[in-house]
Amino acid sequence: MDLELYHLVAKAYTELDAELLIQALSDDCVYESQMVLVPLEGKEAIADLLRGKFKAIKEAGSHVSGSVRRVRTGAIAGAINKPGIVLRQRYTDAVVLLKLSPTNKVSRIDLCIVPAPGNTSTTH
Repeated sequence: MDLELYHLVAKAYTELDAELLIQALSDDCVYESQMVLVPLEGKEAIADLLRGKFKAIKEAGSHVSGSVRRVRTGAIAGAINKPGIVLRQRYTDAVVLLKLSPTNKVSRIDLCIVPAPGNTSTTH
Protein backbone atom coordinates (compact mmCIF):
# COMPACT_ATOMS: atom_id res chain seq x y z
CA MET A 1 0.00 0.00 0.00
CA ASP A 2 1.29 3.43 -0.94
CA LEU A 3 1.55 5.61 2.16
CA GLU A 4 2.04 8.93 0.32
CA LEU A 5 -1.44 10.28 1.16
CA TYR A 6 -1.08 9.19 4.79
CA HIS A 7 2.15 11.17 5.08
CA LEU A 8 0.52 14.16 3.37
CA VAL A 9 -2.36 14.11 5.87
CA ALA A 10 0.07 13.79 8.80
CA LYS A 11 2.03 16.75 7.44
CA ALA A 12 -1.15 18.83 7.01
CA TYR A 13 -2.10 18.26 10.67
CA THR A 14 1.45 18.87 11.93
CA GLU A 15 1.78 22.10 9.94
CA LEU A 16 -1.89 23.03 10.54
CA ASP A 17 -2.20 23.47 6.77
CA ALA A 18 -5.88 22.92 5.97
CA GLU A 19 -5.38 23.61 2.25
CA LEU A 20 -2.84 20.80 1.94
CA LEU A 21 -5.36 18.36 3.37
CA ILE A 22 -8.33 19.79 1.45
CA GLN A 23 -6.62 19.31 -1.92
CA ALA A 24 -6.28 15.60 -1.14
CA LEU A 25 -10.02 15.09 -0.51
CA SER A 26 -12.43 13.59 -3.02
CA ASP A 27 -15.50 15.73 -3.76
CA ASP A 28 -17.75 13.19 -1.99
CA CYS A 29 -15.48 12.64 1.02
CA VAL A 30 -17.06 11.83 4.40
CA TYR A 31 -15.58 13.00 7.73
CA GLU A 32 -16.58 11.34 10.98
CA SER A 33 -15.25 11.86 14.46
CA GLN A 34 -16.04 10.04 17.69
CA MET A 35 -16.23 13.52 19.22
CA VAL A 36 -18.78 14.91 16.70
CA LEU A 37 -22.30 13.54 16.52
CA VAL A 38 -23.08 14.16 12.84
CA PRO A 39 -20.87 13.05 9.91
CA LEU A 40 -19.80 15.74 7.46
CA GLU A 41 -20.40 14.92 3.81
CA GLY A 42 -18.71 16.61 0.87
CA LYS A 43 -15.40 18.33 0.34
CA GLU A 44 -16.74 21.85 0.98
CA ALA A 45 -18.32 20.99 4.35
CA ILE A 46 -15.12 19.26 5.45
CA ALA A 47 -13.01 22.16 4.17
CA ASP A 48 -15.00 24.61 6.31
CA LEU A 49 -14.49 22.43 9.39
CA LEU A 50 -10.74 21.97 8.79
CA ARG A 51 -10.10 25.67 8.14
CA GLY A 52 -11.92 26.63 11.33
CA LYS A 53 -10.36 23.87 13.41
CA PHE A 54 -6.79 24.56 12.27
CA LYS A 55 -7.28 28.33 12.74
CA ALA A 56 -8.54 27.80 16.31
CA ILE A 57 -5.58 25.53 17.14
CA LYS A 58 -3.14 28.16 15.79
CA GLU A 59 -4.85 30.97 17.68
CA ALA A 60 -4.67 28.94 20.89
CA GLY A 61 -0.92 28.59 20.39
CA SER A 62 -1.26 24.84 20.41
CA HIS A 63 0.77 22.31 18.44
CA VAL A 64 -0.25 19.07 16.73
CA SER A 65 2.16 16.31 15.80
CA GLY A 66 1.13 13.71 13.26
CA SER A 67 2.90 10.48 12.43
CA VAL A 68 2.01 7.52 10.23
CA ARG A 69 1.70 4.30 12.18
CA ARG A 70 0.04 0.88 11.82
CA VAL A 71 -3.05 0.01 13.89
CA ARG A 72 -2.38 -3.09 16.02
CA THR A 73 -5.58 -3.44 18.06
CA GLY A 74 -8.82 -1.61 18.67
CA ALA A 75 -12.54 -1.54 18.24
CA ILE A 76 -12.67 -0.51 14.57
CA ALA A 77 -12.99 -3.85 12.77
CA GLY A 78 -11.42 -2.94 9.43
CA ALA A 79 -8.52 -0.96 10.91
CA ILE A 80 -6.32 -3.74 12.29
CA ASN A 81 -2.94 -3.91 10.51
CA LYS A 82 -3.84 -0.89 8.37
CA PRO A 83 -2.01 2.43 8.41
CA GLY A 84 -3.35 5.36 10.38
CA ILE A 85 -2.13 8.75 11.52
CA VAL A 86 -1.47 9.29 15.21
CA LEU A 87 -2.23 12.85 16.29
CA ARG A 88 -0.94 14.26 19.54
CA GLN A 89 -2.08 17.64 20.84
CA ARG A 90 -1.39 18.63 24.43
CA TYR A 91 -3.52 16.20 26.44
CA THR A 92 -5.47 14.76 23.52
CA ASP A 93 -4.38 11.83 21.38
CA ALA A 94 -6.29 10.45 18.42
CA VAL A 95 -5.89 8.18 15.41
CA VAL A 96 -7.00 9.22 11.93
CA LEU A 97 -8.13 6.38 9.68
CA LEU A 98 -8.40 7.01 5.95
CA LYS A 99 -10.20 5.37 3.07
CA LEU A 100 -8.70 6.10 -0.34
CA SER A 101 -10.61 6.33 -3.58
CA PRO A 102 -9.57 4.58 -6.81
CA THR A 103 -8.35 8.00 -8.02
CA ASN A 104 -5.96 8.21 -5.04
CA LYS A 105 -7.93 10.82 -3.12
CA VAL A 106 -9.09 10.65 0.50
CA SER A 107 -12.72 9.51 0.36
CA ARG A 108 -13.24 9.06 4.09
CA ILE A 109 -11.66 10.36 7.28
CA ASP A 110 -12.43 8.82 10.66
CA LEU A 111 -10.98 10.68 13.63
CA CYS A 112 -10.91 8.16 16.47
CA ILE A 113 -9.98 8.09 20.10
CA VAL A 114 -10.34 4.28 19.85
CA PRO A 115 -8.02 2.71 18.75
CA ALA A 116 -5.74 4.70 20.99
CA PRO A 117 -2.30 5.74 19.71
CA GLY A 118 -0.80 3.15 22.08
CA ASN A 119 -2.45 0.49 19.92
CA THR A 120 -0.29 1.37 16.91
CA SER A 121 3.20 0.43 15.74
CA THR A 122 5.64 1.66 13.11
CA THR A 123 4.67 1.13 9.46
CA HIS A 124 7.87 -0.52 8.18
